[in-house]
Parts: sequence; C-alpha cells; structure tokens
Amino acid sequence: MTDMGGGIPAPILDWLMEQCAGERGLAWAELEDDGVRVRRAGGAWDRYAGMDVRPGMEADGLHDALAGMLPFDEAWSLPMIELADGGHADLHGLVLDGRRWILWRDVSRGVEAARGMQQSANEGQLRQARRARVLDRYLGREVAGLIERGEVRLNAAGERREIVTLFADVRGFTAFNERRDAQEVMDSLNEYMVAMLEPVLDEGGVVDKIIGDGIMAVFGMSGNAGNVVAAATAGWRAARRILDGVAVVNARRAARGAETLGAGVGLAAGEAVLGLLGGRRRRAFTAIGRHVNLAARLEDAAGAGEALVAEDAWRAIEPRPHGLQPRMLDVRGIGPTRVYCWRAPSGALSGQ
Repeated sequence: MTDMGGGIPAPILDWLMEQCAGERGLAWAELEDDGVRVRRAGGAWDRYAGMDVRPGMEADGLHDALAGMLPFDEAWSLPMIELADGGHADLHGLVLDGRRWILWRDVSRGVEAARGMQQSANEGQLRQARRARVLDRYLGREVAGLIERGEVRLNAAGERREIVTLFADVRGFTAFNERRDAQEVMDSLNEYMVAMLEPVLDEGGVVDKIIGDGIMAVFGMSGNAGNVVAAATAGWRAARRILDGVAVVNARRAARGAETLGAGVGLAAGEAVLGLLGGRRRRAFTAIGRHVNLAARLEDAAGAGEALVAEDAWRAIEPRPHGLQPRMLDVRGIGPTRVYCWRAPSGALSGQ
C-alpha cells in the first residue's frame, strides 16, 4: 500500500544528508551561551583554508562577514561569501533547540559553474553584438535587424518574395543644388528627406537605400511579410503621407521665404529576389525584379506632387483607393502600362 503521508522516510533523509555533507563540505560550530564564543566545532573544516577553529575563540574571527552578526536570536543566511582561498560558501546562523550554530556550506563549484555560464553568455552576446555591428555597417540598421530576427535570410543566392516597392524623389533638386550654397543644399535636403523617410518607417517599410535626393523603400519584408495586400496598403499610405509631408515642408519654407521643391512617388507590387550584391569587402542588401524597375520608372515619370501606382499594387490595396485617375503610360524599357495617378494638395506641387 502506498504511503500517502507528507513526511520523508528516515533512510532518504540520511542519504540526502550524506550527499549534502559530502558535496557541500558542511562545517559547523556550536556557540557558547553568550552567542559569541565557539563551544565545539566539526565537519569538513579542511575545505575552508585559513579557518583555524578552536573552542573558546570568538566566532566572528572566522570571517569578516560575521562582524556585527553575533550574538543572534533568529536564523539568518549570508549567501556566496568569498573565502580567503578564492572559494565561496553559504553562511548560516541557526537557532535549534535553544542553541546557536554557525553552518558553512561550500558553494564554490556552483559559483564557478555560474561564472562559466555567465562568461559563455557574455561571449555569445559579444559575438552577436560584433555580428550586428558588421551587418549594420554593411547592410544598414533596418535590414540588419530583419536578418537578426530571422525575418530575412542572409543568403547571397537571394530569396524570392512578394513585395511592394516605393521610390520617391525631390523634384527640381539638381537645379536648386547648382544655384545654392552647399550648406543650404544639405539643410534643405535633410528637411525633405525627413518628410519622405518618416512615413515609410511609420508604415513598417524598410528603407533599402537613399539615392542622392531620393529613396527606395520596400514593404513586405517585416511584419507584413508575404501579405501583398497589407504591404500594398502600407505602401500606399506611405506614398500619400510623403506628398502630404512635402506639402507641410513647403508651407513652412514658404513662410520663411525659402525656395520650395516638389516630390514624386512611384509604387509597384510583385515578386522580387531579395539578396546581397557585392563582394567580400563591401555588400549591399537590395531587391531585384521587374516590378522594382517599374516602380523606379513610375517615380521618374511622376510630376511634382504626383504618386503613380502600378495596376498590381492598386488592385492589392484595401480598401480600394478612390480618386486615382487611370492612365496609360509608355514606360521606358517596359512599354505601355496602366497606372493610377493621385495628385497631392497644391502645397506639394512646387518644383518641376
């Protein structure tokens, strides 16, 4: 019949005690009635180098950790006290049957194991940080983050995926650059870049690259991976927000008498190969595919304040956007292509 009692049989307790005493190097000292001096001692004191325990000695002379701890009327514990030989022990003050005891329990092996585990973890974190720095340096922080999270495979052969690509460019910037001071050009470009980059990042896109006064961004590489509807919808929202943001920048610049510029956007959806370009010393992560070229061509054809959306992207957007005018466009290198045009408020139309 099974013993359902809550107690532990004496043979098991004896076995546990032998295991604990043998592995933990238990050493003990019973204190005199004054709770300060040692009455008797025993156990594995040879495990604790430098501790000469003698009857009648003051117990706080065994270790600095005992200073101020004696006498005591309640049990206490001091974990992982460092010993003179570099080892460690848990130190316990016990009150049993009206007598005071000090118990030493060797935990050096556990501390060393924990240190080894911590060292391994630290080395692993250093390797990971080093790899992250390399990825960040050569591929950019956003793409490096996707690779570290496993959302994009670091594969020189490339990975096929349905994505949405957006190109945006500042109109009239080349002429502006030729007639302005370099510092003014840099400050102005940064102002427009913020208006183009923030909508992309806010909508979950990844900035593939900054090309002079333009950007290339990809949707469908992160949280909306494999979902062309979500990617196209996010890309469409980003396109509109870019042109709205440029309108805000232009209003701000006009108010202070600065020259205003426009922006054009191209958006297309389709299959692309995501992968690495370059050699051992310098690589770049990018997307290659027919629709990527189409998005670039649409951005080039867009006027200031226009977003041109390829038909595949337009059909994937939910809810289907209204107010876009269909247009047949003879796209360079591609041929006649149906696109949908959205024009921003007048504030985004400055420039050519």
